[in-house]
Formats: sequence, structure tokens, C-alpha cells
Amino acid sequence: MNNIKGLLIKGAIFTGLAKYSVMIINIIVTAILARLLPPEDFGTIALTVVVTSFFDILANAGIGPAIIQNKDINETDLPNLFRFSTYLAFVLVLLFGALIYPISIFYGKVELISILFLVTIQLFFNTLNVVPLALLLKEKKFQIIAKNAVCSACICGFFSVLAAFNDWGIYSLLITPIGVSVITFVLTVKYNFQIVCFKTFAVSKKSIKKILNFSIYQFLFNFVNYFSRNMDKILLGRYLGFQSLGYYEKSYRLMTLPISTLTNVFTPSLQPVLSDFQNDTTVIRNVYNRISQYLFFVGTILTPFLCFSAKEIILILFGEQWMAAVPVFQVLSVSVPFQMVDSLSGSILQSANKIKYLFKTGIYCAILNLVILVFSLVIFEDIVKISSFISLGFVLNFAISIYYISRYAILQSLKDYFSKNIKYFLSMLLCTLLMIGISFLNLSMLLSLSAKILVAVLYALFSGLYFRLFSFNQLTSLVKK
Repeated sequence: MNNIKGLLIKGAIFTGLAKYSVMIINIIVTAILARLLPPEDFGTIALTVVVTSFFDILANAGIGPAIIQNKDINETDLPNLFRFSTYLAFVLVLLFGALIYPISIFYGKVELISILFLVTIQLFFNTLNVVPLALLLKEKKFQIIAKNAVCSACICGFFSVLAAFNDWGIYSLLITPIGVSVITFVLTVKYNFQIVCFKTFAVSKKSIKKILNFSIYQFLFNFVNYFSRNMDKILLGRYLGFQSLGYYEKSYRLMTLPISTLTNVFTPSLQPVLSDFQNDTTVIRNVYNRISQYLFFVGTILTPFLCFSAKEIILILFGEQWMAAVPVFQVLSVSVPFQMVDSLSGSILQSANKIKYLFKTGIYCAILNLVILVFSLVIFEDIVKISSFISLGFVLNFAISIYYISRYAILQSLKDYFSKNIKYFLSMLLCTLLMIGISFLNLSMLLSLSAKILVAVLYALFSGLYFRLFSFNQLTSLVKK
């Protein structure tokens, strides 16, 4: 158990350093670009992200997680799988290119043609990255992955801002996604150069069969989850326009920023570490319960902070032209603690080798999200009300996921699970009252945000001690370090 803890801590440290560094870089870059470019440009790029995300699912085809999970993959299989990914990359680029014109007609936006054409570069290199990145994760080389992520974010962020100042307009927003995919490939293959050397152009079916049982369910889950997570942007862009989509996308990204930067500290290292214990339910249950407690604790403090600091955060970061995004950001923030814990679901079900149940959760969540989205679009034409229903969908997605995890992966009753975490939601009420109190003080924008941050941090510190999530000894040793 100590070895598991050590590996998870090591993975969390390097992943955390990378995620927080990249987060800071992205916040700075986005804050600058949001003042130079209109919301409609961000809405257009959000749509391209939706389209490329679908092709990224086809590119991965469940290969990455299958390589990590399968312990029989050898040095012969990896070059075979990379060759398969290379051929797949060319096929996907051709397919994507054939769809560019129909997509631009569907949205009535001619500018999409040139934008999507450039995005094919990102798609090609994302496909090539699947096997090398999976191998680094399998070998638990978290430090290398972290260094690559920070390096690519710095380089691409700099050139994105430079392009925006030189009137590249919407094309400056393409530099980061395209550049990161290319730089990641260059930096990653340096450590696994042997797998990209083509000694033959043939692909062995034996290598594909080794990962097929796992990868097929992973692919199906990713396929279904794509529509579950992106149907909102597809339909909002089509029926409410790119400006409303821009407000929603910026609010959504800002809301998921603390979720991704906190949960992604754990999730990249969970499957590589816990897959070694896929037959030991006790180990997986203990790890999951501990991490989900921390995430519930942090999430239930973040929700009141984000809801009551929405105006200050958006105006300080993005400026007056993004004021309409404030109420959207507030209603989406209600789902933060549920999304944080739900983000563990994939890694836990993968680690327990319950990939079929991961696929089932994806199916049910996709159906639920689609029903909620269509219902809200038919009833309302207001982006804030629609966002409220989307937020409700995230909470219900969590309920579905925790049912399957409890029953099939960690073998624990729901009553036992929620009894460990209900206290954090009660604590959230007190934190909410503190935020309301600060809001009534009529402080300046910067002072108000500073006060709320200070209160949230102090509340997290003392409530964490009260809940015994960490001890004074741990705190003292941390300060000394």
C-alpha cells in the first residue's frame, strides 16, 4: 500500500506542477486574447474544438488506455500499434477534409472552411501522439509528461498573443491547439524513438487483438461520452448563434478550470498505478474513497466562492464585453463538486477492468444530457436558463456514475459512501453565508475578490483541520519544506 501511495503522490506532484503551470499560462494568455478578440471568435473556435474532439475519439480508438491496462504488451507490439495509428491518421485527415464544406454550410459560416482546414494538422499529430503518450504513462514517466506540457504551453501561448497583436484575428486562437499537438509529438517520440522507426509497413493483427477487448469498450464509451459532453455546444451554436455560444463556452471553460486543474492531478496517474491492482477491490476502494473525499471537500468550498465571485472574476480577467457570461458562469458553478468527483469515474472503472460498465454509464448519461438539452432549448431561448438545466444534467451524471462504481468497481453501498461525504455539503452552507456577507460590504471589485479568496482559503484550512483531512503535523512539515 505504501508503494501505491508513493506512486500516486509522485504522479500527483509532477502532474500537479504541470497542470497548475499550464493553468496560469492559459489564464494569462486567455485574459489577453479576450481583450483583443470578440466573443464570436471564441464561439467559432469552440465549435472547431467540438468537431476535432470527435475525430480525436476516432484517433484514440481506445488504444491509449488499453496499452496502459494490458500487461502483455511487448516491444514488438508497440511499433505495430504506432504504424496502425499512422495509417489511421491519414484516413481521418481525409475524412475530416471531406466534411469541412458540409459543416460550414450547416452553420452558415464560410470562414469555417479555412479554419477547419488548418485544424487537420492538429488532428494528424493528435493521432500520432496516442501510442507514445500511452507508453510514457504506462512506464509512469510523469515528470517527462509534465515537462512537455509546460514547454508546449509556454511556446504556443507566446506566439498566440504575438499573433493577436499583429492582427491575425481568429487565427491566433488556432496556434495553441495546433502547436501543442506538434510540439508534444516532437518531445514525446524523443523518449520512445524506437517505436516510430518503420522497419516494415505491415501491421500485425496479433498486436491489435491483444488490446481489442478493452479498447472497443473504451472507444464506445468515448464515442458516446463525446455527444454527452459536446451536444450543448453543437446545438447552442446552431440555434442561439456564435455570440451566445461564445459566452457559454467561456463560462464553461472558466468553470471547468479548477475542476481540471485539481482532478487532473490525480486522474492521469490513477489508471497506470491502480491497473496493477485490478483484482484487489480493497485497494481501489480505499484510494477512490480518499481522493473523492478531498474532491468533495474542495468542490463544496469552490462552489460558493465561484458563484459569488463570478462578476469580479470575469470582469477582471476578460473585461466588460464578457459581462453577459456572469450569470451563465454562476449556474454552471453549482455542479462543480459533482463534476470533480465524477471525473474519477473513468479511471476507477478502467483500473478495476470494468470497462463494460464505463460504457453503460456513458450511454445513460448521453441520453439524459440530450433529453435535458433539447427540452431546455424547446422551452427557453435564454442561455442562462438553458445553462441551469445543463448544470442539473452534470449532477445527475454523477448519480449514475457513482451507482456503477459503488456496485461493480469498489463493492460499497451508496449509503456508506454518502455518509462519508454529506458533511461537506453541510459545510458548504456556512461557506455560502460567509460569501453572502462579503458581498454586502460594498467593496471595490479587486478588494471584494481578494476578501473572498482570503475567506475561502482560511475556511478551507480550518474546516479541513476540523474534518481531519490533514493534521497539524502534516501542515507544519509542509510549511518547513
